Amino acid sequence: MQHAAFKSPLNDAGLAELGRATLNWGFADMLAGMLIEMLLGIRDIDAKRHLLSPLMIGKKIDVLRKCLHRIEQDDVRALALKFCDEISSLNSGRNHAVHGFWGWETAKDGEAPRAAASSHKSKKPFYAEEISGVADRIAAATILAHNALTMLGGKPSEGIQYPVTFWFGPVPPHGETTDKWEPLGGGEANFRSSGSQN
Repeated sequence: MQHAAFKSPLNDAGLAELGRATLNWGFADMLAGMLIEMLLGIRDIDAKRHLLSPLMIGKKIDVLRKCLHRIEQDDVRALALKFCDEISSLNSGRNHAVHGFWGWETAKDGEAPRAAASSHKSKKPFYAEEISGVADRIAAATILAHNALTMLGGKPSEGIQYPVTFWFGPVPPHGETTDKWEPLGGGEANFRSSGSQN
C-alpha cells in the first residue's frame, strides 16, 4: 500500500466508519436525484446526466424542497421533508469530515491529543468520535427517502427489510426476473425497483 505524505490519525475502525459515511452519502445523493426525477417527470437519460448529475447534494436538496408541493400524500411529503432537513443539517459536518485535513488537535493542559479534521470553513474541528453518529444519521435519512420514493411509486413501504440491494447493469443478476427491474433510460442500464424487499 502506498502511504500518503502524512500519517492518518484514524485507526482501521475510524477509516471504515469514514468510508461508511461516504458510502451512505452517495446513497442519499442518488435518492435525492431519484426523488427529483420522479416529481418532475424526468425520464430522459441525457436530462438526468446533464441536469441532475452535476448538482451537488445541497443544490439537489434545494430543488427537491421546491418540488415537495407536488407530493399529494401528506405522509409521503413529510418523509421527503424530513429527509431534506436531515441531509441539510448533516451537509457541513460531512463535508468537514470528508474534505477536511485530518490530523491531531494539540492537547490542552492535561488532555490527550484528539484525532480531528480541520477546515478553513469552520473554527471547530470535526472529531473522529463524531463519524459514527453522522454515518448513522445519513443511513436513517436514506431510509426516509427510500420509503418516500417507494410510496410515490404506488407501493407500500411497510415490510421492506433494510438494507435492500442496489443493482445496476444491462441485465438483472443471475436468477432474477425482469419484473423487479425498471429501465434507467435509453436501454443502457436497469435498477432494482424501490419496492423490492430483498
